[in-house]
This record gives sequence, C-alpha cells and structure tokens, in this order.
Amino acid sequence: MKRGSLYWYSIVSTSGSRASLFLIVVSLLCFLPGFVSLPAVDRDEARYAQASRQMVASGDWIDIRLQEVPRHKQPAGIYWAQSLFVSLLGENGDAPIWVHRLPSLIAAIASVLLTYWIAIPLVGAGPAFLAGMAMAGSLILGVEARLAKTDATLLATILTAQGVLARVYLSHKLNRPEFLSGRRSYLLPLAFWTALAVGALVKGPLILLFVGFTAVSLAISERSVGFLSKLRPLPGTLWFLAIVLPWYIAIGIRTDGLFYEKAIGFNIVGKISQGHEGHGAPPFTHIAWFWGIFWPGSILFALSLGELWKRRREPWLKFLICWTVPSWIAFELITTKLPHYLLPVFPAIAIATAGVLGSRPWIVRSLPGIRLVKTAQVLLSISSVLSITAIAWKAQGEIFNVAVVAAAILSLLAFSLVFRWSGRALASQNLPGFYCALVFGVISFYWLTYPLIARVPFLWPGPQIAKIIAAESGEERPLLISAGYEEPSLVFNTRTDIVLASGGETARLMAESKGAIAILEKSQLPDFLIRKKELNLVVKEIGEISAANIGGGDLLELKIVKTP
Repeated sequence: MKRGSLYWYSIVSTSGSRASLFLIVVSLLCFLPGFVSLPAVDRDEARYAQASRQMVASGDWIDIRLQEVPRHKQPAGIYWAQSLFVSLLGENGDAPIWVHRLPSLIAAIASVLLTYWIAIPLVGAGPAFLAGMAMAGSLILGVEARLAKTDATLLATILTAQGVLARVYLSHKLNRPEFLSGRRSYLLPLAFWTALAVGALVKGPLILLFVGFTAVSLAISERSVGFLSKLRPLPGTLWFLAIVLPWYIAIGIRTDGLFYEKAIGFNIVGKISQGHEGHGAPPFTHIAWFWGIFWPGSILFALSLGELWKRRREPWLKFLICWTVPSWIAFELITTKLPHYLLPVFPAIAIATAGVLGSRPWIVRSLPGIRLVKTAQVLLSISSVLSITAIAWKAQGEIFNVAVVAAAILSLLAFSLVFRWSGRALASQNLPGFYCALVFGVISFYWLTYPLIARVPFLWPGPQIAKIIAAESGEERPLLISAGYEEPSLVFNTRTDIVLASGGETARLMAESKGAIAILEKSQLPDFLIRKKELNLVVKEIGEISAANIGGGDLLELKIVKTP
C-alpha cells in the first residue's frame, strides 16, 4: 500500500492526541525561527519588555512605567505574564528579549490548539485539524508569536470564550445536550468567564467586543437570548468581577483616575476617531491586508468562497459568520488600523474554509482555477527565493559569500519542492497534501529568513549602540544620554536610567558630570556643538552608526561620544 499524505492525514487527524501533538510540532517549527536571535523590535515590543523589566526591578505590580513615564494604555496582565518569566529566568530583573516573548509563544501554540478544539463540534475532526494547520502556518500569527506583546495572549483568551460559546449555541440549535452535559455544564461556563476576565486584564474591553458581537449576532439571528442562559450569567459575572476589579480599583486609586483618562479617553477613543500614532487608514484596508497576512490560509479561503456562500445558512457556518462579520465591519470603520487588529477572527475563517473544503474531495476543478493557483505559486516562489537571497546578501555584506549562495540554493530547492508537491496535490484533489505543501513553504521561508534578518546590523541600531557603550565603559556606569534617538529598544538594550535630552541639554549634562557617554542623532548635532563650544567641553568620538529606525520609519545617522 502506498502511504501518501492522505494516509498519514487519516492516521493523525483521527486521534485527538496525535492531532494535538502534530499541531504543537508544526507550531514550533513555524514560531521558533528567530525567536531567540531577533533583537527587541520597536516600538511596542520594546515598550512592553522594558516596562515588564522595570516591574520586576521595582516590585510594583500595580502601576506600569516606561522609565519614569506612566504607561496607561493597557491593563497589567501581559506585564505580569512577562514579569513571571523574567523573575524565573532572568537575573536581578534583567533577561534577554526572548524571555519576554515566552507568553506570546505559549499563547500562539495554545491558539492553534484552541482553533482545533473549537472546530471539532462545528466541522468534524479532519477539517478541524486542517483549520489548526492553517492557523499555525499563518504569517500574522507567526509574527505575533515572536513579539513580546498582548495580541497572541488576547487571541488565546478570545478563542477559549468563543469555543464555549460555540458549544452553547450548537447545544441549543442542534439539540445536542451532550455538549454541555455532566461536568461540562459548569466547567465550560467557568472557562468562559475566566477567559473574559483574563482577556480584560490583558487588553481591556477588546475581548468583550469580539465575544459580545458574536453573542449578540447569534441572539438576533435566533430571535432569542435563552440559549445564553447556559453560560450561567449571574455567577459568571460575579466571578468575572472578582478577578478583574481588584487591579482596576487599585490602579484607579494609585493614579487618581488618570489611568482611565488615558486608557479610555486617549487610547480607545483616539483610535476610533483618528489615525492613532500615524496608523490611520481608509475602510477596506483590512480586506487588502488579509490576502497577505493570512497566507497560506487566504488562498484556501479564496478557493472556498463559492461553497461558503451556498452553505451560509447552516448552523455551524452561521456561528462563524456571526463571529467574523460584525467585528470585521467595526474594525473597518475604526480610523486606526494595524494588520493584527483582526487576528481574533482569522480562526473562524480558517474553520469555515476547512469545513467546506474538507467535507468533499475537491479543491479546484476548473482548468482556469488551477492555472490561477499555479501562477500565484510560481510568483510567490520566485519572490521568496529573491527575498531570501537579498536578505542573506544584506546580512553578509557581499553577494558572492558562501552563506548567500547557500541561502539561494536552499531556498530554490525548498520552493521547487513546495511547487511540485502542491501542484500534484492540486491535480489529484488532495486537500491535506495541498495544505501541508503550503505550510511547508511557510516553515522553509521562516527558517531561511528570520536567522538572517537577525544578523542584518542595519536593522538593529540598539545592539550596536549597546556593544560600543559596553566596550567603552567597562565596569563603570558613566552617565548615559541620548539626544534625538528615543526609541524604547534603546532603553531596553542599554540602561533604564538613560537620559533622553536635546542636543544642547546633552552638552550641559556632559559638562556637569564626571564621566558621560552620549548618543547624538544628526539633527541634534548643531545644537550640541554650539553648546559644547560655549562650555569648553572636550569630547571624544567613539562610534558612528548608520541604520534603519524601524519604529520611526526613517534612517538614522548617529554619533556616539564620551568625555575623556
């Protein structure tokens, strides 16, 4: 008997434990490249990591600060999670960036497994496994798994709540009491309200928006809210408040209400009404982003659109539509837009896609459709090979370096295999084989790019600055000043007590100190030199850096000087 991908798919997907283990392995293969080697990324990741480091150092688990500036944008949940790992694996509150990323990695893997868990009663074990694979391979979840931010953790809490809500709805709609029988009748509601509470401590009311839109849309479609009573709303609400209120009350008292003014008035309202921090975009931007950031799931979704429309009234698909459409409309209307905002609805799209494609033995039958998919694969393969080669060249500094040639050859072999594998699966209508080929392509791309990206000095000025400062200061701790370059990764890579000042102020501080090192951005140099001359200050240049400022989206020209 020939043991192809369909054989192995049937072996893995028919066992919950085997499917879960396989999904964990695939998730690790997707998420681990670059997880340790990538430096802290501006701006959000470096902000979260630095604030968590300070939380451990100060022992203050209520207030959140970045240096001396209050950070009143989100609740403390993600800082607690990061601080826990820093306390366990760091030294005196100091830990490398990958330690801060561990909550995101764990939450991303959990999200893949939760997608599989949600999908089982909706579409069956086989398609549920494919939905988990689509989430593991998605580009957007791969990014969030590597960043010490809130979004992967928020996703895991939303999926927990949505999984319970799905079982409550199906129990009512399909008259399937076994979904909530026995211990499930109180354990699942407990999980629902606990997930809501944890989500509210991680990112405020966002979880209530996603889950609330789903529940309200289902109630409207059913013209009844009776099925929601199975969530035990009264004891559940009390449990939710018991978890959430202590910190929310404490931070309100500590800040005299300033936290609520900033978090709600500035952060939430600001994002709705205007392009917050330069991230404004017109409606339908999320639709444009979707095709890239949810690859390879997006191409499978495109193949399933016709069948999804035909089956839109089926209960399982109605639940997924109520999960996806209201939230999508709301976020298209909000002025501020970032690619990860709609990540919590992508599992629903993955389940819907796998549900219709996995329920019948076809992918694409029309010749034009097959040609279109193959053309997309060819273009993607060529662009991937060229991208990997260019990144290797930038990392090594010369085009004919052995590492560059090796990266080009390996990427060419990997994507040739992906093209051949996916093409054969497409021709034989082998959906699991097609899924696996696409995910293998994503894994190959990750392992060939992320380690190289981490080695491109041009992208990471923070570690370069830290290396120069460490070499010059040795065991001493001279006054450290930065003029014009104020990204949070600079603070994370150097010292919490680094002073952020103007060029003229930097010259004054250096003149008054017994020893100082300053980082000067070129726009601050004229003021620094004028003030330096007035003060008869003598400095020595110890380094010069040209690099990209990822957080600011511009180029940096930095000089590093010290007093003799």
